[in-house]
Amino acid sequence: MIDFYIVFVEPESEDNIGALARVMANFDFKNLILVNPKVNPYGDKVKIVAREKGWEIIKNMKIYNSLDEVIDLFDINYGTTGVSSKMGNEVLRNPLTPREFANSIYKYDGKIGIFFGRESKGFSNEELNKFDGIITIPASEEYPIMNITHSAAIILYELFISKNNPIRKVFKLINNQERKYLYKMFKDFVDVLPSQDYRKPFIYRGLRNLIGKALITKREYSLLMGMLRIAKENIENCRKNKNQTL
Repeated sequence: MIDFYIVFVEPESEDNIGALARVMANFDFKNLILVNPKVNPYGDKVKIVAREKGWEIIKNMKIYNSLDEVIDLFDINYGTTGVSSKMGNEVLRNPLTPREFANSIYKYDGKIGIFFGRESKGFSNEELNKFDGIITIPASEEYPIMNITHSAAIILYELFISKNNPIRKVFKLINNQERKYLYKMFKDFVDVLPSQDYRKPFIYRGLRNLIGKALITKREYSLLMGMLRIAKENIENCRKNKNQTL
């Protein structure tokens, strides 16, 4: 079974909290999390905008103090941004469209976090780097930034439509702890590569992008861990033998 959690980071408007809950109700999403809200998440405006069904979601939502503790709750995390790769780091910003995301995610089983940033400034590059993958809605290059609730409506609509696809085989997705082990193994492998040090963070981020897009299953995780371990040991042995020869 796949469980989606919608995470709104540092919301600055009661209207947007209420509207997000209402959109979630429209497309049958129930799990809402707020991170460090800057306004009263149970205020009168929230209740008015959310309407009856959205208010039910508000009453059951969870509130946390930091982004990092919420990221650790899920098996895989997707951040959202309206900034195109032309405006930033192309390795970091290698996003999926909502339709690409929706067409692939239901093949798997796990807890999925979808993160929406602040209304005023979204996510920083450092924060985006913490997510396993990025979702971006294609829009005009002249004005790509969308309102939080408009973005949520598009993404949740695509997920809602894709959910009704009857042709689907479900695979068990790796959990959050296994994902951390895999990232660590990738980092250890990149560290021993005969590559210039300044390139290694970009290589590592590229590998993380692949994992975020691929949605690794338990079987694939086992194969990858074994392959990376053998490759790392072989590189280390080659270096050791070369040093002994010298």
